[in-house]
Amino acid sequence: MKGAVAADETHLLFVVSGGEFAVPVRAVLAVCGRGPVAAAPKNPPYLSGLMGIAGRLLPLIDLRPCLGLEEPPEGATPGYALVVGTGRQLAAVEADGVTGLRPLPRDGFPAMPSLVPAEARRLFAGVFYRGRSIIPVVDVEALLAGLASPGWEGWDDERL
Repeated sequence: MKGAVAADETHLLFVVSGGEFAVPVRAVLAVCGRGPVAAAPKNPPYLSGLMGIAGRLLPLIDLRPCLGLEEPPEGATPGYALVVGTGRQLAAVEADGVTGLRPLPRDGFPAMPSLVPAEARRLFAGVFYRGRSIIPVVDVEALLAGLASPGWEGWDDERL
């Protein structure tokens, strides 16, 4: 229909290094405590390692290296892992906290600011502005596709 506005979609808001991020709820399978992490060979910079969740080893993604965000203080670790997926491919995203749910537009987000490196911008659908705050919206498909980049075999639910 011409001139139709895309419907809103519920997003989970979470915190990483003091910044708020959003991910579509339809892509979130679980929110759990972050457990021990095992090293992963040939990993992209944003892959912290592998984490056991419900009897499965999932790649654990840290958004900090992508965006040049502060690392947690020595000895502190993020408290949560957001299990995200599209189809059979699953991963966990590190989070310091979860702040709630919010309806956001389904698409049409303004692009990430150009000061964010291009390789990091591709991991986000865009940004949502709330007052003076900029909330990046994670593109789960792009995030998972990055795990299947050259040098990394990727993971999917069938192999786990």
